[in-house]
Amino acid sequence: MQIESTNGSYQDADVQALAIAVFKDEKADEGFLKDLDSITGGVIKSLIDSEELKGKEGETVYLPLLNNQHLKANRLLLVGVGDRSEYTPALASQMSGTAVRALRAKNAKVIAVAARLDEAVRAEGVGILWVRGSPAGG
Repeated sequence: MQIESTNGSYQDADVQALAIAVFKDEKADEGFLKDLDSITGGVIKSLIDSEELKGKEGETVYLPLLNNQHLKANRLLLVGVGDRSEYTPALASQMSGTAVRALRAKNAKVIAVAARLDEAVRAEGVGILWVRGSPAGG
């Protein structure tokens, strides 16, 4: 499996699936999730309002993105990472591992992970980790 890192926009990630970190109790009407909610037609807000997505560490929600004109990815995986104030590079690594395993199970061969570590630590940008390879890990 090939892994690349970039600070590019998640919207431009030319991948089959996109994994996004979501903080505990994060709201869809502000910041990063507001933008993602707009792109997905209100799906993020709906998931948070219905408490299907709480941002608890290790929690995942998988969404196929049908006919979405704003993202190149056609699948979205939201991964809970816990409290923003406790988010560290080690937890971002865990989040990435969770995303890779979950998306491998969905037969995604090329994925991007927006771990949002820079955003949590320095309140700027969104780091993207690109993972290319077969679903079997080869």
